[in-house]
Amino acid sequence: MPEFAATVLITRPEPAASALSDRLRAVGLQSIVLPLIAFAPPPDPAAARRQLLARLPADQAIFTSRNAVQYALDLVDVVDFGDTPIAAVGKTTAGVLAKRGFSKISTPESGYNSEALLALPVYRLPGGGRRAVILTAPGGRQLIRDTLAERGWDVATAQVYRRVALEPTPLDLQQVEQARELVCLFTSGSAMEACQRMLPERLWRRLLDSRWLVISSRLGQLAEGLGVSSVHLAAGPANRHIAEAAVDLASIR
Repeated sequence: MPEFAATVLITRPEPAASALSDRLRAVGLQSIVLPLIAFAPPPDPAAARRQLLARLPADQAIFTSRNAVQYALDLVDVVDFGDTPIAAVGKTTAGVLAKRGFSKISTPESGYNSEALLALPVYRLPGGGRRAVILTAPGGRQLIRDTLAERGWDVATAQVYRRVALEPTPLDLQQVEQARELVCLFTSGSAMEACQRMLPERLWRRLLDSRWLVISSRLGQLAEGLGVSSVHLAAGPANRHIAEAAVDLASIR
């Protein structure tokens, strides 16, 4: 196996974080699993159910992630969507929707972000007051909401899940401090904010001086705005894409 100069700091939530760690370990690359964000049901599931049902049926229902699918269908059934056309941000989310019984799902042929979804023909044309409901977590996918509203859609959100903060343990902090070099993986702006907020200043500064691996150009811009000078883009959001990029970055001395 090759020797690697760096350890990968994995900040993506579980269970994807541990799966990625296992993938990296298989090729001899060490990692630190530090998911500072987890997903949970809404604080009042009954209220969230009422909110979602009040927005259905609609002219479009947009699922923003696989988590949105999982938690939405803990609240309501597929039949509650009636004939509402379904859209998904990314093929992974579309695949989860299909497995749960949805059909005729619109998703970008390439791309897995808000910009790619907004480029679909149905969203490029003026909305004319048509109703769209975005299934997401609080604060999620604001670009979709704002852009559709600008294009004349009547947009509502249904907050079907939430993000909760996970405090790093003393062992987590020790591992970050003792790593010789770091490649820092970020798959969301929320994870960046959590690191900045919850890590001691000296460790946060260490992260800023490290190489960062992100999954979208938007995240790359956020990283550069924080002062990171070495930002690299994975070919996609899947663990296989991230692992390939991480192996390349960790090999650079």
